[in-house]
Amino acid sequence: MRSPSSLHPMLRSVPVLALIATFGACGGGDGPLDPASEPTTDSAADSAASGPVPTDGLAALITSQRIAFVSNRGGIPGVLKMDPQGSQLAPVFMQSDGVRAPAWSWDNKRVALVRVRWNNGVWRNDIWVVNADRTNGHWARTQPSVWHFDDPSWSPNGSRIVMTVNVGGTTKTLGWIDQGTSKAGLFFRPAGGAILGTRPSYNKAGTKILYVGEHSTTIDQINPDGSGHQVRITANAKVDYPSFSPDGGRIAYEKVYAAANTDIFVKTLSTGTTARVTWSTAGDHHPSWSPDGIRLAFTSERTGLAQIYTMKAATGGDLLQLTHTAAWENDPAWSH
Repeated sequence: MRSPSSLHPMLRSVPVLALIATFGACGGGDGPLDPASEPTTDSAADSAASGPVPTDGLAALITSQRIAFVSNRGGIPGVLKMDPQGSQLAPVFMQSDGVRAPAWSWDNKRVALVRVRWNNGVWRNDIWVVNADRTNGHWARTQPSVWHFDDPSWSPNGSRIVMTVNVGGTTKTLGWIDQGTSKAGLFFRPAGGAILGTRPSYNKAGTKILYVGEHSTTIDQINPDGSGHQVRITANAKVDYPSFSPDGGRIAYEKVYAAANTDIFVKTLSTGTTARVTWSTAGDHHPSWSPDGIRLAFTSERTGLAQIYTMKAATGGDLLQLTHTAAWENDPAWSH
Protein backbone atom coordinates (compact mmCIF):
# COMPACT_ATOMS: atom_id res chain seq x y z
CA MET A 1 0.00 0.00 0.00
CA ARG A 2 1.33 3.39 -0.94
CA SER A 3 2.30 5.54 2.04
CA PRO A 4 0.40 8.80 2.68
CA SER A 5 3.51 10.84 1.93
CA SER A 6 3.66 9.43 -1.60
CA LEU A 7 0.07 10.27 -2.44
CA HIS A 8 -1.19 13.16 -4.48
CA PRO A 9 -0.88 16.27 -2.26
CA MET A 10 -4.67 16.62 -2.08
CA LEU A 11 -4.92 13.17 -0.44
CA ARG A 12 -2.43 13.41 2.43
CA SER A 13 -4.73 12.79 5.38
CA VAL A 14 -7.16 15.45 4.21
CA PRO A 15 -10.17 15.63 6.57
CA VAL A 16 -13.43 14.71 4.88
CA LEU A 17 -14.99 18.13 5.53
CA ALA A 18 -12.00 19.88 4.03
CA LEU A 19 -12.19 17.63 1.01
CA ILE A 20 -15.87 18.43 0.55
CA ALA A 21 -15.03 22.11 0.68
CA THR A 22 -12.39 21.53 -1.99
CA PHE A 23 -14.95 19.78 -4.21
CA GLY A 24 -17.41 22.59 -3.61
CA ALA A 25 -14.89 25.17 -4.71
CA CYS A 26 -14.30 23.43 -8.03
CA GLY A 27 -15.94 25.26 -10.88
CA GLY A 28 -16.80 28.35 -8.85
CA GLY A 29 -20.40 28.10 -7.73
CA ASP A 30 -23.56 26.43 -8.95
CA GLY A 31 -24.08 26.83 -12.64
CA PRO A 32 -26.71 25.39 -14.98
CA LEU A 33 -27.02 21.61 -14.80
CA ASP A 34 -26.28 21.28 -18.49
CA PRO A 35 -24.16 24.25 -19.66
CA ALA A 36 -25.05 25.64 -23.03
CA SER A 37 -21.50 25.04 -24.24
CA GLU A 38 -21.98 21.27 -23.90
CA PRO A 39 -23.73 18.95 -26.33
CA THR A 40 -27.36 18.45 -25.38
CA THR A 41 -29.47 15.33 -25.73
CA ASP A 42 -30.20 14.67 -29.38
CA SER A 43 -33.73 13.35 -29.72
CA ALA A 44 -33.08 12.50 -33.34
CA ALA A 45 -30.51 10.00 -32.15
CA ASP A 46 -33.26 7.88 -30.64
CA SER A 47 -33.73 6.20 -33.98
CA ALA A 48 -30.35 4.57 -33.38
CA ALA A 49 -31.99 2.42 -30.72
CA SER A 50 -33.51 0.41 -33.62
CA GLY A 51 -36.67 -0.39 -31.71
CA PRO A 52 -39.84 1.32 -30.47
CA VAL A 53 -39.95 2.91 -27.04
CA PRO A 54 -42.32 0.83 -24.88
CA THR A 55 -45.65 2.57 -24.29
CA ASP A 56 -46.80 0.50 -21.32
CA GLY A 57 -46.13 3.26 -18.78
CA LEU A 58 -43.46 4.10 -16.23
CA ALA A 59 -44.56 1.36 -13.82
CA ALA A 60 -43.77 -1.34 -16.36
CA LEU A 61 -40.44 0.30 -17.21
CA ILE A 62 -39.51 0.19 -13.54
CA THR A 63 -40.73 -3.28 -12.62
CA SER A 64 -39.59 -5.17 -15.72
CA GLN A 65 -36.18 -6.75 -15.55
CA ARG A 66 -33.96 -4.63 -17.73
CA ILE A 67 -30.36 -4.77 -18.89
CA ALA A 68 -28.86 -1.36 -19.57
CA PHE A 69 -25.80 -1.25 -21.81
CA VAL A 70 -23.65 1.06 -23.90
CA SER A 71 -24.00 0.88 -27.67
CA ASN A 72 -22.43 2.59 -30.66
CA ARG A 73 -25.09 1.45 -33.13
CA GLY A 74 -25.81 4.10 -35.71
CA GLY A 75 -22.46 5.69 -34.84
CA ILE A 76 -24.00 7.49 -31.87
CA PRO A 77 -22.74 6.31 -28.46
CA GLY A 78 -25.51 6.01 -25.93
CA VAL A 79 -27.11 3.91 -23.21
CA LEU A 80 -29.91 1.56 -24.22
CA LYS A 81 -31.96 -0.97 -22.28
CA MET A 82 -33.53 -4.29 -23.21
CA ASP A 83 -35.25 -7.21 -21.56
CA PRO A 84 -33.30 -10.38 -20.65
CA GLN A 85 -34.19 -11.92 -24.02
CA GLY A 86 -32.69 -9.01 -25.95
CA SER A 87 -36.01 -7.49 -27.03
CA GLN A 88 -38.08 -4.44 -25.99
CA LEU A 89 -35.14 -2.22 -26.85
CA ALA A 90 -35.42 1.40 -25.71
CA PRO A 91 -33.08 4.37 -25.22
CA VAL A 92 -32.05 5.61 -21.80
CA PHE A 93 -29.64 8.36 -22.77
CA MET A 94 -28.40 9.07 -26.31
CA GLN A 95 -25.39 11.34 -26.46
CA SER A 96 -22.18 11.63 -28.47
CA ASP A 97 -19.88 12.59 -25.60
CA GLY A 98 -18.36 9.39 -24.29
CA VAL A 99 -21.25 7.95 -22.27
CA ARG A 100 -20.51 4.68 -20.48
CA ALA A 101 -20.82 2.66 -17.27
CA PRO A 102 -24.61 2.72 -16.63
CA ALA A 103 -25.72 1.66 -13.14
CA TRP A 104 -29.29 1.08 -11.93
CA SER A 105 -30.51 2.42 -8.62
CA TRP A 106 -31.71 -0.40 -6.38
CA ASP A 107 -35.37 0.60 -6.83
CA ASN A 108 -34.78 0.52 -10.62
CA LYS A 109 -36.19 4.03 -11.00
CA ARG A 110 -32.94 5.77 -12.01
CA VAL A 111 -29.76 5.14 -13.95
CA ALA A 112 -26.40 6.78 -13.22
CA LEU A 113 -23.82 6.89 -15.99
CA VAL A 114 -20.59 8.59 -16.99
CA ARG A 115 -20.46 11.38 -19.53
CA VAL A 116 -18.00 14.20 -20.10
CA ARG A 117 -18.61 17.65 -18.66
CA TRP A 118 -17.18 21.02 -19.62
CA ASN A 119 -15.35 22.87 -16.84
CA ASN A 120 -13.22 25.97 -17.47
CA GLY A 121 -11.93 24.85 -20.84
CA VAL A 122 -11.45 21.17 -19.99
CA TRP A 123 -13.64 18.11 -20.54
CA ARG A 124 -13.75 15.76 -17.55
CA ASN A 125 -15.69 12.61 -16.77
CA ASP A 126 -18.65 13.21 -14.48
CA ILE A 127 -21.78 11.42 -13.27
CA TRP A 128 -25.16 11.96 -14.91
CA VAL A 129 -28.46 10.67 -13.46
CA VAL A 130 -31.63 10.03 -15.45
CA ASN A 131 -34.98 8.43 -14.65
CA ALA A 132 -35.87 5.03 -16.11
CA ASP A 133 -38.39 6.75 -18.42
CA ARG A 134 -35.65 9.18 -19.64
CA THR A 135 -37.01 12.17 -17.70
CA ASN A 136 -35.21 14.46 -15.24
CA GLY A 137 -31.71 14.05 -16.59
CA HIS A 138 -29.26 16.00 -14.42
CA TRP A 139 -25.74 16.01 -13.05
CA ALA A 140 -25.31 14.14 -9.78
CA ARG A 141 -23.47 17.24 -8.54
CA THR A 142 -24.49 20.75 -9.50
CA GLN A 143 -20.84 21.85 -9.60
CA PRO A 144 -18.24 20.31 -11.93
CA SER A 145 -15.01 18.96 -10.48
CA VAL A 146 -11.37 19.36 -11.44
CA TRP A 147 -11.08 15.56 -11.07
CA HIS A 148 -12.53 12.75 -13.16
CA PHE A 149 -15.50 10.79 -11.74
CA ASP A 150 -16.04 7.27 -13.09
CA ASP A 151 -17.72 3.91 -12.35
CA PRO A 152 -20.89 5.05 -10.54
CA SER A 153 -22.78 2.63 -8.31
CA TRP A 154 -25.74 3.31 -5.98
CA SER A 155 -26.14 2.69 -2.29
CA PRO A 156 -29.23 0.50 -1.71
CA ASN A 157 -31.16 3.34 -0.07
CA GLY A 158 -30.36 5.68 -2.97
CA SER A 159 -28.75 8.33 -0.80
CA ARG A 160 -25.26 8.00 -2.26
CA ILE A 161 -23.46 7.19 -5.46
CA VAL A 162 -20.02 5.68 -4.97
CA MET A 163 -17.45 6.06 -7.72
CA THR A 164 -13.83 6.05 -8.80
CA VAL A 165 -12.14 9.44 -8.47
CA ASN A 166 -9.08 10.08 -10.63
CA VAL A 167 -7.18 12.88 -8.91
CA GLY A 168 -4.46 13.17 -11.50
CA GLY A 169 -2.12 10.81 -13.28
CA THR A 170 -2.59 7.24 -12.10
CA THR A 171 -3.86 8.01 -8.57
CA LYS A 172 -7.37 6.57 -8.31
CA THR A 173 -9.38 6.61 -5.11
CA LEU A 174 -12.82 5.60 -3.88
CA GLY A 175 -15.27 8.49 -3.64
CA TRP A 176 -18.91 9.29 -3.13
CA ILE A 177 -21.62 11.83 -3.99
CA ASP A 178 -24.42 12.54 -1.54
CA GLN A 179 -27.68 12.78 -3.50
CA GLY A 180 -29.40 14.98 -0.93
CA THR A 181 -26.75 17.67 -0.67
CA SER A 182 -24.77 17.31 -3.91
CA LYS A 183 -21.58 17.16 -1.84
CA ALA A 184 -18.78 14.75 -2.64
CA GLY A 185 -15.84 13.26 -0.80
CA LEU A 186 -13.38 10.40 -0.63
CA PHE A 187 -13.32 7.28 1.50
CA PHE A 188 -10.63 7.30 4.20
CA ARG A 189 -9.18 4.58 6.35
CA PRO A 190 -9.74 4.97 10.11
CA ALA A 191 -6.01 5.55 10.61
CA GLY A 192 -5.95 8.20 7.87
CA GLY A 193 -5.17 8.20 4.17
CA ALA A 194 -7.52 7.96 1.22
CA ILE A 195 -8.53 4.48 0.11
CA LEU A 196 -6.97 3.76 -3.26
CA GLY A 197 -8.86 1.59 -5.73
CA THR A 198 -11.50 1.48 -8.45
CA ARG A 199 -15.01 0.15 -9.30
CA PRO A 200 -16.72 0.37 -5.89
CA SER A 201 -20.16 -1.22 -5.43
CA TYR A 202 -22.41 -2.09 -2.48
CA ASN A 203 -23.90 -5.38 -1.39
CA LYS A 204 -27.70 -5.50 -1.30
CA ALA A 205 -27.78 -4.99 2.47
CA GLY A 206 -25.77 -1.78 2.15
CA THR A 207 -23.25 -3.00 4.73
CA LYS A 208 -20.21 -3.67 2.51
CA ILE A 209 -18.48 -2.02 -0.43
CA LEU A 210 -16.50 -4.17 -2.84
CA TYR A 211 -13.77 -2.71 -5.04
CA VAL A 212 -10.61 -3.41 -7.05
CA GLY A 213 -7.53 -2.84 -4.93
CA GLU A 214 -4.80 -0.30 -5.58
CA HIS A 215 -2.65 -2.57 -7.76
CA SER A 216 -5.56 -4.18 -9.66
CA THR A 217 -4.60 -7.69 -8.51
CA THR A 218 -6.91 -7.90 -5.49
CA ILE A 219 -10.60 -7.47 -4.80
CA ASP A 220 -11.07 -5.73 -1.47
CA GLN A 221 -13.95 -4.91 0.85
CA ILE A 222 -14.68 -2.11 3.31
CA ASN A 223 -17.58 -0.94 5.44
CA PRO A 224 -19.44 2.16 4.20
CA ASP A 225 -17.48 4.30 6.70
CA GLY A 226 -14.12 3.09 5.34
CA SER A 227 -13.39 0.69 8.21
CA GLY A 228 -13.22 -3.11 8.18
CA HIS A 229 -10.84 -3.54 5.26
CA GLN A 230 -10.52 -7.11 3.97
CA VAL A 231 -8.95 -8.65 0.89
CA ARG A 232 -11.56 -11.03 -0.53
CA ILE A 233 -9.71 -12.20 -3.66
CA THR A 234 -6.00 -12.22 -4.46
CA ALA A 235 -4.90 -12.93 -8.03
CA ASN A 236 -1.62 -13.14 -9.89
CA ALA A 237 -3.11 -11.12 -12.74
CA LYS A 238 -5.29 -8.10 -13.27
CA VAL A 239 -8.87 -8.31 -11.97
CA ASP A 240 -11.77 -5.97 -12.65
CA TYR A 241 -15.54 -5.33 -12.33
CA PRO A 242 -16.26 -7.19 -9.07
CA SER A 243 -19.79 -7.35 -7.69
CA PHE A 244 -21.64 -9.20 -4.95
CA SER A 245 -24.41 -11.62 -5.89
CA PRO A 246 -27.87 -10.48 -4.70
CA ASP A 247 -27.62 -12.76 -1.65
CA GLY A 248 -24.10 -11.50 -0.88
CA GLY A 249 -22.64 -15.01 -0.94
CA ARG A 250 -20.66 -14.83 -4.19
CA ILE A 251 -18.45 -12.42 -6.08
CA ALA A 252 -18.36 -12.27 -9.87
CA TYR A 253 -15.38 -10.62 -11.53
CA GLU A 254 -13.19 -10.66 -14.61
CA LYS A 255 -9.55 -11.68 -14.62
CA VAL A 256 -6.78 -11.75 -17.19
CA TYR A 257 -6.28 -15.50 -17.44
CA ALA A 258 -3.81 -16.47 -20.17
CA ALA A 259 -2.08 -14.69 -23.04
CA ALA A 260 -3.78 -11.43 -22.03
CA ASN A 261 -7.22 -13.03 -22.49
CA THR A 262 -9.91 -11.98 -20.00
CA ASP A 263 -12.42 -14.46 -18.56
CA ILE A 264 -15.14 -14.33 -15.92
CA PHE A 265 -14.91 -16.06 -12.54
CA VAL A 266 -17.27 -16.54 -9.59
CA LYS A 267 -16.06 -17.06 -6.03
CA THR A 268 -18.32 -18.61 -3.38
CA LEU A 269 -17.41 -16.93 -0.12
CA SER A 270 -18.69 -19.66 2.23
CA THR A 271 -16.42 -22.32 0.72
CA GLY A 272 -13.65 -20.21 -0.77
CA THR A 273 -14.01 -22.04 -4.09
CA THR A 274 -13.67 -20.20 -7.39
CA ALA A 275 -15.22 -21.28 -10.68
CA ARG A 276 -14.12 -20.09 -14.09
CA VAL A 277 -17.34 -19.65 -16.07
CA THR A 278 -16.14 -18.45 -19.50
CA TRP A 279 -13.64 -20.31 -21.67
CA SER A 280 -13.60 -18.32 -24.89
CA THR A 281 -10.30 -17.47 -26.55
CA ALA A 282 -11.70 -13.95 -26.97
CA GLY A 283 -12.19 -11.44 -24.17
CA ASP A 284 -15.13 -11.80 -21.78
CA HIS A 285 -15.78 -8.82 -19.54
CA HIS A 286 -17.92 -6.96 -17.04
CA PRO A 287 -20.25 -9.50 -15.38
CA SER A 288 -23.55 -8.23 -13.92
CA TRP A 289 -25.90 -10.34 -11.78
CA SER A 290 -29.54 -11.07 -12.57
CA PRO A 291 -31.90 -10.13 -9.69
CA ASP A 292 -32.30 -13.78 -8.67
CA GLY A 293 -28.57 -14.51 -8.83
CA ILE A 294 -29.02 -17.31 -11.36
CA ARG A 295 -27.53 -15.64 -14.43
CA LEU A 296 -24.85 -13.14 -15.37
CA ALA A 297 -24.94 -10.60 -18.17
CA PHE A 298 -21.55 -9.88 -19.68
CA THR A 299 -19.70 -8.52 -22.70
CA SER A 300 -17.88 -10.91 -25.02
CA GLU A 301 -15.73 -10.39 -28.10
CA ARG A 302 -16.12 -14.01 -29.25
CA THR A 303 -17.79 -13.01 -32.53
CA GLY A 304 -14.99 -10.54 -33.26
CA LEU A 305 -16.97 -7.57 -31.98
CA ALA A 306 -18.11 -6.85 -28.42
CA GLN A 307 -21.72 -7.98 -27.85
CA ILE A 308 -23.95 -8.62 -24.82
CA TYR A 309 -24.66 -12.16 -23.57
CA THR A 310 -26.11 -13.88 -20.54
CA MET A 311 -25.21 -17.25 -19.02
CA LYS A 312 -25.77 -19.33 -15.89
CA ALA A 313 -23.65 -17.92 -13.07
CA ALA A 314 -22.83 -21.32 -11.61
CA THR A 315 -21.53 -23.02 -14.74
CA GLY A 316 -21.37 -20.57 -17.62
CA GLY A 317 -23.88 -22.77 -19.45
CA ASP A 318 -27.08 -21.89 -21.29
CA LEU A 319 -25.33 -19.10 -23.21
CA LEU A 320 -27.67 -16.55 -24.78
CA GLN A 321 -26.50 -13.78 -27.12
CA LEU A 322 -28.74 -10.73 -26.68
CA THR A 323 -27.30 -8.28 -29.21
CA HIS A 324 -26.45 -9.02 -32.84
CA THR A 325 -25.12 -5.83 -34.39
CA ALA A 326 -22.17 -4.52 -36.34
CA ALA A 327 -21.46 -2.00 -33.56
CA TRP A 328 -19.77 -2.50 -30.21
CA GLU A 329 -22.12 -3.21 -27.32
CA ASN A 330 -20.69 -3.29 -23.78
CA ASP A 331 -21.00 -2.31 -20.10
CA PRO A 332 -24.11 -4.39 -19.29
CA ALA A 333 -25.92 -3.56 -16.04
CA TRP A 334 -28.82 -5.80 -14.97
CA SER A 335 -31.57 -4.08 -12.99
CA HIS A 336 -32.04 -5.21 -9.40
